[in-house]
Amino acid sequence: MTFVCLWIPAWPTGAASSAEAVSGPRPPGGADAADAAGAEVGRGVEVPPLDHLTEALLRVSPRVAASGPGLLWADARGLSERPLAAALCAIVREQGAARVQAGIARTAIAAEVAARSRKPVVQPVAQPVIAGSEGEDGIITVIPAGHDRAFLAPYPLSVLCSAFTPGPGVLPLLAGVGIETCGALAVLGQEEVEVRFAADGIRLWRLARGEDRRRPFGALPRTRPRASCAWTDYALRDIERLLFVINRLVGQVCETLRSRGEAMRDLTLRFALANRSAAEHPFRAARPTADPLAWLRLIRAALGRIHLPDAVTGIAVQAGVIVSAHDYQGDIFDRGFATARATEQAVAQLLDTCGMEVVALSATNHPLLEQRVRWQVRESVVLEGNTAAGASAVRPSLTLQLLPDPRPVDVVTAPRRDHDVPVRYREPAKPEADVLVAAGPDRVAGGTWAVPYAREYFHCVTADGRLILLFRAGDGWYLHGWWD
Repeated sequence: MTFVCLWIPAWPTGAASSAEAVSGPRPPGGADAADAAGAEVGRGVEVPPLDHLTEALLRVSPRVAASGPGLLWADARGLSERPLAAALCAIVREQGAARVQAGIARTAIAAEVAARSRKPVVQPVAQPVIAGSEGEDGIITVIPAGHDRAFLAPYPLSVLCSAFTPGPGVLPLLAGVGIETCGALAVLGQEEVEVRFAADGIRLWRLARGEDRRRPFGALPRTRPRASCAWTDYALRDIERLLFVINRLVGQVCETLRSRGEAMRDLTLRFALANRSAAEHPFRAARPTADPLAWLRLIRAALGRIHLPDAVTGIAVQAGVIVSAHDYQGDIFDRGFATARATEQAVAQLLDTCGMEVVALSATNHPLLEQRVRWQVRESVVLEGNTAAGASAVRPSLTLQLLPDPRPVDVVTAPRRDHDVPVRYREPAKPEADVLVAAGPDRVAGGTWAVPYAREYFHCVTADGRLILLFRAGDGWYLHGWWD
């Protein structure tokens, strides 16, 4: 990677004209130490918010970033380095900067030191010549590839403090044994530095050798897999034909994810309609997966309930949240762990063959709700041509969600005529909830020749908008379910 670092010593903004400007890192020993080496590591002001410069800077560089007082970074990978630096300097000067300097190098520390320097330090004999020039846009210093260490060698160790601030005794300790420049520290071995100067010495040693792992821009975001198909000679309304196209597109997206070792939590299906509009519908799985059959089951189950205002002329599938695919940790002594994957595949094949409706609801006239309905496995499954289309005719409504077993709750009551009504209730390990409306009681009693029962049901509306079903049996109160 090639870095372009811009150093703006003074920016004429409100922050710069205030009584106290933000100070940049200053080397120990004062300004004389820095000036003697030709490096200006002095005061700087905070660069104005990058939003003000982003539009202009991104015209010439794909990525820009601001870090520290007076520093701007640009990514020059694959671009002409010096023209890019000159263009960036010109943009910054147009924004009102009095002076700007630029450094170009393959490592961040070398580019920053080159940008902060008034002029390159005279290099020793047999060392590469550092290209530095001063034009109307400012001073631009270019360090040839592979010579970052040689460029840093004549500079004092204090120039490295902008990237890493060592402990207060590390630089004096190095100076006490005669190590004052980056070159003197870089020629030492790693073991020698680690034994005498510990972790801070190792970090300075790596910076002096031009080994800087900093990345001001961060990692490039990976593109999310996408697949699309469009047609112009006709328009589709049939669900089966749409599923044929969706199956192919979802398979392409999942294949790309599997090749990268990833899975997705959700995806978005975008329909291009004949009236030149578009409709988007998100789908989310219970857990991340890159299995196209699992996604197709979700889409097939919901496609019949989706209302499209016109015929479809194109479909696009876009992956949503992407995570790394991983196997679930299990116990080798668990008998079902070894066969879990095979079981999932077998169940998936059954769902594909028999559909989603493999159980049927059986209802009776029993007075107790928990015994009135039962789920039973269907003895025979009839494959219907378009079950999803029939489900779309059912209007959405609130349905009662019963708990498997009524849950005991604490209830505060208030008298009303000949009975008490609940005004507040509390479930175990949950906060109290106020009851705004309590309709009832609906009294149910029976069981003369079996287990006797007697209940008073109340249909309640809580303060948070929930519709719940409470009943009293004897001296206790129970939560039976809620409407959803």
